[in-house]
Amino acid sequence: MTGILKVDTIQKNDGSTPTAADLGITTNTPNFSVRFDGSYSLSVQTFTKIQFSSTEWDTASAFDLANNKFVVPSGQGGNYILSTRVHFDNITDGNYAELWWYINGSNTERNRTRDYQSLSQQWIRMHSNLAITLAEGDEVEIYGYVLGGNNPAIAFTQFYGFRIG
Repeated sequence: MTGILKVDTIQKNDGSTPTAADLGITTNTPNFSVRFDGSYSLSVQTFTKIQFSSTEWDTASAFDLANNKFVVPSGQGGNYILSTRVHFDNITDGNYAELWWYINGSNTERNRTRDYQSLSQQWIRMHSNLAITLAEGDEVEIYGYVLGGNNPAIAFTQFYGFRIG
């Protein structure tokens, strides 16, 4: 048996209108995306904070562009999906680049990404994801590390994320 339910108004027992949260609807906020288009140099065998120069969107003004870090807004602690893309240039054969996630100023060994350079190219493009529980005020930064190269540089960066619950 099939039927059609037509409803003009949904009302809670107390007569009030339910919120999106009451109905189990989430919007994955806060969410943000920042990037850097251009190039800057890296020192070899040194952890270097990845830079960002422009905001594509930031629903809660949670990304501190001046200090290159995401700060969990007031009342927005929870589970997050974070992702970054970085293009390393001038990496010589046999060397590698790494991306490290830093939470509250400390690196997190649980999500480090490493890629090796081959003879046929002089660049490495990396993508790293992190699923993590963050509290209000937690800070997330991304660092890069290059073992060796001929004037290694960053040619592009992007960092984006959203709260999932």
